[in-house]
Amino acid sequence: MRALAASALFLALGLGAVSCAWLLPGGAEAPRRFGLEVRSTEAADPAGERPLLVVTPPTTAPGFDSAQMIYVRRPYELEAYAHHEWVDTPGRMLAPLLVSMLEEKASVSVARAGASPAAALRLDTQVLAFQQDFTVSPSRSRVVLRAELSDSRSGHLVDTKTFEAVEAAPSDDPYGGVVAANRGVERVLDELAAWVTARTSSNGRSSDPEVDPDAFDRIDRMERHRSGVEESALERGAISDRP
Repeated sequence: MRALAASALFLALGLGAVSCAWLLPGGAEAPRRFGLEVRSTEAADPAGERPLLVVTPPTTAPGFDSAQMIYVRRPYELEAYAHHEWVDTPGRMLAPLLVSMLEEKASVSVARAGASPAAALRLDTQVLAFQQDFTVSPSRSRVVLRAELSDSRSGHLVDTKTFEAVEAAPSDDPYGGVVAANRGVERVLDELAAWVTARTSSNGRSSDPEVDPDAFDRIDRMERHRSGVEESALERGAISDRP
């Protein structure tokens, strides 16, 4: 009887474990975690005064605002790997990489949000897509980042641009997606740094047209010439009016 009862108990525990495994997404296996990193690049020329840029932490669009590794097998449907995930949300992973890339490649001095209220420019970014696409073969990683550059004092929008990178995965599995995502992030941030450099430089220039240094001399000569013509005309008129 005891042996029979023990067998029944083990059977019940086994069935319970199986049912729990079905309830857990992909089973109870601990997920593997992956991060992002950008290789060190050539630094921008530090010569000259740089505009101060406040960089706010990137936000992430709905559907991608978690540590889940998202993939797509058909349009409009987002799925997540069961045993593979990021170390954090895409926005939080991008934050230090964004600052590092701007400090190395953009001709600006970077300040954290709230650290320098006197800063003239502000950069806000949002991750719009961060996924591995299996609708094509080989699969590919898609990274989309929207950036807004504004005047922090007036609130005036200087410019906005969306950056997108699509990189083929070296293998059709989660790790292949990780490798492709890292390449896409590096490309997007590199293009963003170049855009920030161009926009902050043009924003700092005066919008007034350049003045020709000889223009005032020409105007003065024209005025003197016109005055001489008018005086001659008056003299001729005065002579003809004499009786």
